[in-house]
Amino acid sequence: MTLPSRYVPTGTVLSGGRGDVQVCTDTFLDRKVAVKSVRHGSSELRNELATLRAVSSDHVVDIYDYVTTASASYLVEEFLAGSDIDLSPTTDEALRVLYQLAAGVSDIHAQGIVHGDLKPKNMRFSAAGLLKIFDFGFSRPSGHPTVGGRGTIPFMAPELFTPGALNIDPEGDTYAFGVLAWALLDGALPACTAKGLLAPPTPHVATMSNPDVTVEIRDLIDQCLSYAAANRPAMLNVKSAFKRELNRSRHQSHLFYSGTPYQLDQSNRGVRIKKGSHAATIQYVDGLRFVCTPTSGTVKVNGQPIGGAHELPGCCLISLGDGSNALHIPFDLYEPEVQT
Repeated sequence: MTLPSRYVPTGTVLSGGRGDVQVCTDTFLDRKVAVKSVRHGSSELRNELATLRAVSSDHVVDIYDYVTTASASYLVEEFLAGSDIDLSPTTDEALRVLYQLAAGVSDIHAQGIVHGDLKPKNMRFSAAGLLKIFDFGFSRPSGHPTVGGRGTIPFMAPELFTPGALNIDPEGDTYAFGVLAWALLDGALPACTAKGLLAPPTPHVATMSNPDVTVEIRDLIDQCLSYAAANRPAMLNVKSAFKRELNRSRHQSHLFYSGTPYQLDQSNRGVRIKKGSHAATIQYVDGLRFVCTPTSGTVKVNGQPIGGAHELPGCCLISLGDGSNALHIPFDLYEPEVQT
């Protein structure tokens, strides 16, 4: 490896499936960096460079430099001084890792990119404990046409085994996330995953055995592992669900009613609101959500009548009654940041 003199090798080389990463000291900025080369030529490296330029996320490795020499090209990236992910974590540890991963994949998808090869070896913690995703050699714009799927068994989605032309879509990343989520939370790969190129994934029917995983998270992971790509959730919704789970019983809501401020939380879970013949209850349910249920008359949320238990969004306006005589009650929901 011939590099500009500013990059001094430390002697540590990290081998990967498609290339090598050498840890160097950047003498200009006095920091360690990861210098990556690819064995199969520079096309994947250029593709990775283009993707990392396009993606901005706290959970994606930073790019610092692109070096071309007479014999090769190299990508200079952030050196992640933390650990690999623990493949045998506690349930709480797994949920926190998966929340960070969902946040990173959601950011990648929001910028029109599919990673294409999500697996434990392509993510690592920074020194500050932030999970970061790397190795974008298989990444493509969402919807990119190709012939034959690529990735790593057992994380490849069923549609990637379809012969002939197909599109690279975000749902493939969602499936890979589901495989990893199941493995971290249940201690083994789900039975539905591919066993080889001639043994593609099968429909997911198993039940997670870990009793510490809530029904909400189990159902979500089952959706991620759906055989049909269209049935998998968007990663933004996956991120939100994990955040809500990690904040279980920590939410607060505030409303001002009849001249009195109210705070609903784990210790004060409900309040009844009333204006003449129009009434409703607001309750903190399961430590996850706030629900408004009409008990009489007309009750609206953001101007729309509700006829039964209605989950309240982050901020909304609850109205009791109609027209100029209606009582309008602002409702605010506070969801704390997840401590990862």
